[in-house]
Amino acid sequence: MGERQEFKVLKLDKNNYVVWKWQFQNVARANGLGVLFEEEMVTPEKDGRGLALLGSALSDENILKIVNCITFKQAWRTIE
Repeated sequence: MGERQEFKVLKLDKNNYVVWKWQFQNVARANGLGVLFEEEMVTPEKDGRGLALLGSALSDENILKIVNCITFKQAWRTIE
């Protein structure tokens, strides 16, 4: 059985976007969510996991920007 690893992602703020984006994408890929950044269909389960991961990596100010987003892609585009 594989050992589960936990990764920490910086909280996105107004000063760290480039480093945050790089770190977030790597953590998502390490958690089997690389499909989120591809132009293909994403299962509802992976979309929900991606949205939860994204929400956990945002400052309170940035969460307010995506609070009405329903999908990961919609939230990701809003942050970008």
